[in-house]
Amino acid sequence: MSDWRREKADLWATLRGDWWYFAGAFFVRYTMPTTNATYGNIDSGGVTQNVSAILQTSGLGQSLGSITFVAGDDETHVYITYANEEEYTAVFWQGAVKFLREMSAHARHFRREAIGPTAEEVIETYYRRRAKGVKVTMTQLAKEFDFNPNYLRTVKGAYDKAGKWGSKSKVASVHLPVLGDDAPSDTSDTT
Repeated sequence: MSDWRREKADLWATLRGDWWYFAGAFFVRYTMPTTNATYGNIDSGGVTQNVSAILQTSGLGQSLGSITFVAGDDETHVYITYANEEEYTAVFWQGAVKFLREMSAHARHFRREAIGPTAEEVIETYYRRRAKGVKVTMTQLAKEFDFNPNYLRTVKGAYDKAGKWGSKSKVASVHLPVLGDDAPSDTSDTT
């Protein structure tokens, strides 16, 4: 499926966290006058939340472009369209994305320090350690991160089924007959 916003955007990013968190931080950080700040919660792909803004340069009334925050599953998609091809416009928006990425990283770090990792983060840790060649079990991780081992196994099943980082996606296997002396000679596909 095509992402029409990405195709139209000059710059885009995917950030872990809720859209409103990033939109609020963006509007606080960039205090330039805004016009056309809109909020909508219906999109052709289903229910989403997004906020858009067109930023104006101070005193000139010249647009720098627009930014749109769109909710995803535990992530936010940010789409930016430049108003012009001036270098300062690209530099401004690249700085804005850098700010949002750094804010996201710091917020996740503070959250982990304050309340610990989520069960999904523990499962990701499991796969990251295994990718490095470390032998680890769910029971070991449950003890290390203070989770119930059975709960972690349940979360791991859902994590794997969703095909998230490190899990092996479930691919349907097709069993083809082995052709032998008693098999029909026509092997063309009739579907």
